[in-house]
Amino acid sequence: MHFRFTPSRKRTRPTGIDRWRLWMLVIAMGLVLAVMRQLDQPATINRLDQLFGADEQTAFEFEPSGESPTVVEKDTDIDLSEVRDKTYFRPEERPAWFALLKQLQQSDEAQLAEETVGELTYAQLLKQPEVYRGRVVTLHGTVLREELQPLSDNPLGLTAYHRLWIQPRGGGQWPFVVYCLRLPNGFPRGETIHAAVRVRGIFFKNWSYAWEEGLGLAPVVLANQPSWQQPIPPVAREPLSWQAWATAIVAACILAIGVTWLVLAHTRRPAVRVTQDDEIRQRFSKLAEEDSA
Repeated sequence: MHFRFTPSRKRTRPTGIDRWRLWMLVIAMGLVLAVMRQLDQPATINRLDQLFGADEQTAFEFEPSGESPTVVEKDTDIDLSEVRDKTYFRPEERPAWFALLKQLQQSDEAQLAEETVGELTYAQLLKQPEVYRGRVVTLHGTVLREELQPLSDNPLGLTAYHRLWIQPRGGGQWPFVVYCLRLPNGFPRGETIHAAVRVRGIFFKNWSYAWEEGLGLAPVVLANQPSWQQPIPPVAREPLSWQAWATAIVAACILAIGVTWLVLAHTRRPAVRVTQDDEIRQRFSKLAEEDSA
């Protein structure tokens, strides 16, 4: 009889640690590719420029664009006794309205900055209109809507002014309403805008106005021009040259080869080891061959 035993070869499977290393390498490679792709986006570049840029100028550290009005002697004796709060615009308020607009035409931004009582909130103007009426106040907020309001015959010869609906800084449901004589160069127009501004102007009254859900109440301020910083347009990027593409492809290939080598090195099958049982079987097989001979 011939006893032929084929030594068994036991294959060792990758352990849990090997699998964990493999998944970590795959995830790391995916993260690298994702980061490289995101860094190529213009929006990401703009954010990085804003984050690490050297310009720390705030939104209102600038002089308003446009020409300043000619400064002449101001009218200080203005009768505001006919102005009523929590009402519509009454005909009796018209003289005071245009008198305050004339006072604004006779003022520049530096004078208004000296005369302002400071930044006020919606609640302050709503609760104490008599304290602030006819005085220069400062508002901060976001313009959500702009409307061009035409004017009929008036003592100042104005043909129109701009009405701005401003959401107060810090949020809030109810807006400020600002009537300004002009807008900065490039200021957005229309009913759906989003422009952060600072306004120095004269408080007139708390105006009751109708809207789709009933009546609203808004502090009304007259101003020359809001202070606004025009957003910096994104820098146009030139397309990548063929040299850059070739470099990127070579780098990607090298990275892929390196990752593949690491994976194979950590998952390589160990050499087949001959167990003690295999040695015994081999001896019996050899003895059987000798007996048969």
